[in-house]
Amino acid sequence: LGLKKCAKLAISLRHQRFLRTYHVRGMLGVSKENYFWDSRVTCKSKYNHVTEARFSSIVASLQASHQRKMYDMCGVDIQSQAGYELALKGVIRPENNQEPIIYGIRLIEFKPPSFTLEIHAINEDEQFLAMLLHDIAIEMKSVAHCSGISCIRYGPFTLENSLLRRHWNLKG
Repeated sequence: LGLKKCAKLAISLRHQRFLRTYHVRGMLGVSKENYFWDSRVTCKSKYNHVTEARFSSIVASLQASHQRKMYDMCGVDIQSQAGYELALKGVIRPENNQEPIIYGIRLIEFKPPSFTLEIHAINEDEQFLAMLLHDIAIEMKSVAHCSGISCIRYGPFTLENSLLRRHWNLKG
């Protein structure tokens, strides 16, 4: 494939607005300036009161509020027949390409002070995911920063479809 054709293909994939899945790792107890591990420490807090059950509860309520938000953006009541029919059509995508929406979020590992969340989202970026971790920690009366983000699925593409940089080959 030529360079122009590859660029067009990449732009076409971007406009598909695929659902993406991330494993986002965080550390409780330390807040950073830009919410990532490589910036200046702004605040420290205790985290020994944070339990896995409380964490899972907050994450579940966050997912529910984003699901309500999706239906509100479509102008449909989630408990109505129209809401049911809309859900049958599959993933509800917002008209606005700028509004990040979380379709699913769950705690997959909790070993204080570190934790890992699996997040299914659309229209998100790294800054949104890092701020989300910080906001969740604030709900639990603590602070946190993002220590790593891994995209494990991009629409139909999974880790099995990916190449490491050392496997790239620019020759035909």
